[in-house]
Amino acid sequence: MSFNFLQMRQFPIAYFILVLLVSACGQPNNTSRQIQPVVTTAYTAQQRTPEIVMQPEFYATQDSLHFFLRFEDIQQAVEVAKSAAMLTFDVRSGQAERDPLLFQDSVILGKKLTDAEGQLYVQIALEKQYIKEPNVLHVRLWQKQGTQDQLGMKQKVALKVAMLRKNYLLTFAKDGKPVFKPYIRSTDKLQVRRFSESTDTMQIHRFASDFATALPPMSAKQPAALPKKVALDTLFAATNDTLQFSEEGLYVLAPGSGFSKAILVKAAAYPQLTTSKEMLEPLIYLTTSAERQKLLQATNTKKAIDEFWLGISENKAQARELIREFYLRVEAANRLYTSHKPGWATDQGMIYIIFGKPANISYAGANTTWVYRQSETSPNMRFVFTKKEDNFTENNYELVRRREYEESWYNTVAKWRAGITNL
Repeated sequence: MSFNFLQMRQFPIAYFILVLLVSACGQPNNTSRQIQPVVTTAYTAQQRTPEIVMQPEFYATQDSLHFFLRFEDIQQAVEVAKSAAMLTFDVRSGQAERDPLLFQDSVILGKKLTDAEGQLYVQIALEKQYIKEPNVLHVRLWQKQGTQDQLGMKQKVALKVAMLRKNYLLTFAKDGKPVFKPYIRSTDKLQVRRFSESTDTMQIHRFASDFATALPPMSAKQPAALPKKVALDTLFAATNDTLQFSEEGLYVLAPGSGFSKAILVKAAAYPQLTTSKEMLEPLIYLTTSAERQKLLQATNTKKAIDEFWLGISENKAQARELIREFYLRVEAANRLYTSHKPGWATDQGMIYIIFGKPANISYAGANTTWVYRQSETSPNMRFVFTKKEDNFTENNYELVRRREYEESWYNTVAKWRAGITNL
């Protein structure tokens, strides 16, 4: 039985006569039929605010920990490789800027590594002595702004002794670049690169990825602990073997080793959504139980989705704008918050889709706090996510749910359903 995200509330929305979007006219039902991805580069480049993120990957040698840092703008508003000027990084004995400084350095990005997509790759190394708790790597990327440099993004990486036991990299077979993200596509071919003399084969477990979708932020029911799953398959990979995970699911490399790596394997277009079934699933955050039941039982899923959006819009133009904004956020959530399940289905993904990018993010121990500034007359809204340790992923953050989120949640969902996209 699914939680009703919109229960006990009436929305101030006028429903209009339902008409089909042009793309749905006369199409037979097929929930896996390929449709055009929602994202359009021309739109994002002209109208969206840059959102630069960093994905780290690493391997250890005898005396150092080597980092590969990948930077991209998930909103596709700027080419990071062209705008980046310098990378500064330091190691501190904690998350705060005021914590004691242990080491610092910088990289002038004339020696950067880029690719055809305009993404930026930087390599740095830290001596073994700094890799221990509670030390944290603080990274800042500076961008060119006229004759001056301005801060483009900053991010932190917790340093743990266990990282020194990771002597391998999972790379793409076609170009040797590390697999930075916690997901790959079922068409990708990979290799394991070793940075030690070990000739041991690597064990890989495949699990079903049928984890529950995030509960609403005001839910009195806290999410259950991740269930203990039995591996569906066990694979073995030697150094430089070419791997391809054709079956979708959650793959865990080197399980139980202290440096395991979890990869969610999805269809060929992920993180984009290209089928009616994929576009239906995230609508759980905007729909009532009755609406979801109607969508699930529809004989033509694509037509039913179009009718839902048209039903909460004044016209086709507004419906197209709502669809574009909503699924751009879903794709961004997939890029940013994929863990043991798709990013849109995580607690962080849910909040990002409905409320957008937070105005401020702060860190304290295992907690990450997102702050949203609602208005001059309303207090700031804060969502606190706690990092959960599990056997699958390092990217599992659970929202601390509170009843007082109820009004803000329903009001924001009501804005979506009223056709307001500038949230």
